[in-house]
Amino acid sequence: MARFDVPCCSVCYEYLTSDLCALTRCGHVYHRHCIAQWTERTDKHKAGCPLCRCHIPPKGLIELKLECGEHNGTRHPTEGDTTRELTSEEIEDLRHRLAQASSDKLDLQERCAAIENENSSLQEALLHSRDENAVLSSENEDLKLEVAANKTTIAKLQDLITKQKTKLKKLEDVHNYLKPEELGDSSYKTHLKSLSPEEKLNLLINRVAELEGVNKTLSELRDFWKRKCEKMNREYLMLEREYKASLSRHSAAPAFQPDPLHDNTTPYNGDDIDQEPDVPRKVRRAVDFGLVGSKKVIGGTKTLSRTQHHGFALDPPSGIMSPPKVKTQKISNFFKSQDAV
Repeated sequence: MARFDVPCCSVCYEYLTSDLCALTRCGHVYHRHCIAQWTERTDKHKAGCPLCRCHIPPKGLIELKLECGEHNGTRHPTEGDTTRELTSEEIEDLRHRLAQASSDKLDLQERCAAIENENSSLQEALLHSRDENAVLSSENEDLKLEVAANKTTIAKLQDLITKQKTKLKKLEDVHNYLKPEELGDSSYKTHLKSLSPEEKLNLLINRVAELEGVNKTLSELRDFWKRKCEKMNREYLMLEREYKASLSRHSAAPAFQPDPLHDNTTPYNGDDIDQEPDVPRKVRRAVDFGLVGSKKVIGGTKTLSRTQHHGFALDPPSGIMSPPKVKTQKISNFFKSQDAV
């Protein structure tokens, strides 16, 4: 039978003879009550082996059914020896289980490391997804603003289309009204019969508006030529006064005095100019016989002769004198055709 020294407990320093328990991680053996007091005094999460400071898990204590004592001499195998043999088998079994637990521990550590790596990858993917979400949110806001701007543009375009359609309808009404010049009276009457009372009223309103525009244009032309005639009358009166004054001065001159400018029978050498200082001399002056605004000056003397007026030297623009062509259509005829319908 093998002999060995009984070890001591590292907590109470007494022999480990009975009431023992072992740690599954490191295999150190202590008294059950000693290791219980040790774990109670330390923090539950920081409890470790008193010798190697290895962490003690919640189920890391195994009770050992061993008893040790002194033996002197030889004796026959007893029931205690049989118990010791069974205990040795249990120890081997526990050792095998401990090795298996260590292997499982390594596997769990590897799995934990893999899970931690996977967790890190998932966190990185989460951060990347958050960044993408922020970018997409910003793009979504921009798209919302663009959609609002497009809606405003569409509303403006629809309003413009409505206005253009209204304008086109008016032009079609005018075209239908002016169409009888090409189609003739019979076609025009047929067209009037095909119109509804509302369309006929619109046609009449458009015609009245057109005639009002023509009337306004003619009124403007009348006012223009009225101002032109008043200005010409003032110029005519001014020229007439100058002409009468010239005739009075000419009649006051001596009748026997020859006119050196018009008398071709008497030679004149200019010697008698100094001998007749009292005779008024004829002074050349400029008289404007052109139109208003003309810069052309016609030279002449104070002796003026009445000339016959032959009209204006320049004709007014054709656009002013000739009013726009208007279709001659009596409103009474329109009402007659409407009554006939």
